[in-house]
Amino acid sequence: MIVQRCPKDFSLAYFNVFVISLCINDLCTLFFVVLVIIDSYVWRRWRAGDVMCRLNPELTLAFTGCTLWHTALIAIHRYLVVVHGDAYHRISKCCIGEIIIIIFVLSFMSHIL
Repeated sequence: MIVQRCPKDFSLAYFNVFVISLCINDLCTLFFVVLVIIDSYVWRRWRAGDVMCRLNPELTLAFTGCTLWHTALIAIHRYLVVVHGDAYHRISKCCIGEIIIIIFVLSFMSHIL
């Protein structure tokens, strides 16, 4: 959906999808992990409940893993653009969306299970 909204003449649209997805991941980290921790420091006790107490470390690892995968894919993307320009043009928009979904699913499945 994000790729479809990018202008056709914008040459870095694929790259922007990875960056936007990374930003969404960072916002999720902020809202689901960091704000709960800040709340516990402000009130000097854990108010988020037992479920969030158990999920917070797992979410931290999952979001961190997702950030690392995004960073690696941005580096691979830049490598493909610079070194293998022909291969870069053969990558479809659908493929990049599937890769981003796989990143999120694998990051969460590997840390939560």
